[in-house]
Amino acid sequence: TMQRAANGTAALDAVRLRGTTSLTSGNDPLIIVDGVFGDISMLTSIYPTDIESFTILKDASETAQYGSRGASGVIEITTKKGIKGKTRVAYNGSFGIASAYKSVRMLPADEYRRVAQERGISIVDLGNTTDFQKEIQQTGFQQDHHVAFYGGGEESSYRVSLGLMSREGVIVNEKLTNFTSNMSMTQSLFDGFIQCDVGMFGSVQNNRNLVDEQKTFYSAATFNPTYPNHKNEGGSWDGVTNASQITHPLAWMEVKDK
Repeated sequence: TMQRAANGTAALDAVRLRGTTSLTSGNDPLIIVDGVFGDISMLTSIYPTDIESFTILKDASETAQYGSRGASGVIEITTKKGIKGKTRVAYNGSFGIASAYKSVRMLPADEYRRVAQERGISIVDLGNTTDFQKEIQQTGFQQDHHVAFYGGGEESSYRVSLGLMSREGVIVNEKLTNFTSNMSMTQSLFDGFIQCDVGMFGSVQNNRNLVDEQKTFYSAATFNPTYPNHKNEGGSWDGVTNASQITHPLAWMEVKDK
């Protein structure tokens, strides 16, 4: 089973190959990329297009060679290498958009005023008509780009690739950027008696997450719709409080969690 992390694409929160095998230690499988041992986080360094093969080992006979490190299973990944021939360039990319499909039905400002008046309830009315669930939303945008250069001759081959994953979520402060690189070179020595492989892969990932999902969405649904969708003249947000779950939703959008 695989579960995507709460902080977005390009990360896995958990992978279970052999069930829960430990009560005190980790249950994630051993990850091996081109002979390099690592954990689940290493997968963010490999762009899918760079993968030549993805092998899952879960039987005891298959993982025995890795000892206790393979107790929760093993994922072996081999990345693509250069091939004989002139230098070639390969590119693939994609674009996409996302939007919120549905929101919780709440009273608009005018109905909020009317119900309060009908029931004799005293409310704070700042005269605005704001849908805070819409205010914290945006059209999400995602794009993937990958370019690879590869080639080689009789004695050597090489491959260099660069990848970019970029996501902007449907909530205004949700962003993710993941930049990956993969470089490999194979050199044959002494008429093929020795083959030397040199490789390097890695990634740089930047995330901006929601600080508190509970307070953000609860506030967006229940905050007073007569409040404005901007700061007041003093540069602060009206209705911000630390003592309640409900506070100005747009104030939450300014809190950075990177």
